[in-house]
Amino acid sequence: MCLASELFTRLSNCQSKAMQFLALSELIIKFGQP
Repeated sequence: MCLASELFTRLSNCQSKAMQFLALSELIIKFGQP
């Protein structure tokens, strides 16, 4: 049970980092356009 919750926490951490990266790249694309 403990292992499963740890895995879930790591997965959600990874997911939030991916979401941050996507949002950041969207901003870069928006500001990169003339």
